[in-house]
Amino acid sequence: MFQLGVETYATIVGKLESSFDIVRCSSVLYHLPNHMLMLNILRTITKEYLVLTSAITQEVIENKSGRYELPLSSVSFVPALSETERLCLKTHWERNGVVAYGITNLTTFSYNGTLVVVAYSSIFQSNVPICGFSSS
Repeated sequence: MFQLGVETYATIVGKLESSFDIVRCSSVLYHLPNHMLMLNILRTITKEYLVLTSAITQEVIENKSGRYELPLSSVSFVPALSETERLCLKTHWERNGVVAYGITNLTTFSYNGTLVVVAYSSIFQSNVPICGFSSS
């Protein structure tokens, strides 16, 4: 976002002079510290349809490396994962051919757009109506 001259979420609306029939937001929410604020901003620029995609995970993952359970109505902040939690997710996602920076590959996180959260589908399904969208 910073590379595009967007310093805050509110700047997005200020830079756009109109709304759009269809807005696509793909693989963005899990990089943002406040996805609800972004959903509200997307609502202000969307006339008809928001096409929203995001990486999600299962609520419970259990394998040889341990057990990871994502609490209901929450997300996990990847930089804050314990080594045991990260290893469990790493084992699961590598087995499924997924590369997830900070989990399958260690990385250094900073507040320049590399924030990552892990969520599951019901989080987004419950948040979308709150922001004025219907989901299908």
